[in-house]
Amino acid sequence: GEPLVAPVSGIVREVPLRAGARFTAGRALAVIDPVDVRAQLAEQLQQIEQRQKAQQERHVVQQRALDALRAQARTLRKRYDGDAQRMARLREQRRSYERLVQHGFASPGGLDNLTGLMQGAWREILAGEQEIANNKQQQLALEQERTRAAQTLQTELKAALAARRSLEAALEHSTLLAPAPGRFDELKVKVGQRVEAGQVLARMLPLDASMRATLEVSSPEHVRLRVGSAATLTIDEP
Repeated sequence: GEPLVAPVSGIVREVPLRAGARFTAGRALAVIDPVDVRAQLAEQLQQIEQRQKAQQERHVVQQRALDALRAQARTLRKRYDGDAQRMARLREQRRSYERLVQHGFASPGGLDNLTGLMQGAWREILAGEQEIANNKQQQLALEQERTRAAQTLQTELKAALAARRSLEAALEHSTLLAPAPGRFDELKVKVGQRVEAGQVLARMLPLDASMRATLEVSSPEHVRLRVGSAATLTIDEP
């Protein structure tokens, strides 16, 4: 007969028909409790939740770090602008002082003092530019890291969700349904037995197929039986 195989691995919870019974297409022939699948699904859901939680926590940490860098950038820019304004004032003072020196109203030695102040202001400006550049680089690196983390999470979640859908589909197909009308020819499992996906649970024959039965008869009846004797076999349908 045609084999009827387990759609999923698990424990046989119900076999509503007996050997020899007839059935129609779509009739439930065996109900399997996919305990392994349910455990895998629970674990998969937990992993998805853990990944999402970890990403949320990482996002919070990265956002705080990014906010701190942006605040630092505002402070650096404000200080840089102050240094640039100070340099502009020193240049103006130098030009004014140079005119005074040219007309003999000031000593040339004062120019050295202004030059030293301008050199110090220039060093502050260069240091500020470097700090601003470093800050921008840190922000960019952090944003790129956050983008990569989000992409990695999306890839992991996509794979996890696909696995979850596969497991959910296995749960939906935990009942063996008759592919066509027929009759049980041989039942190979019993309730409470563990089976694996693809394992043969029973075999089916077409409704018009002949069957062979092995019967026990009482001693008085046995003496009247002969090879070729006619017999009537009645099967109680569930």
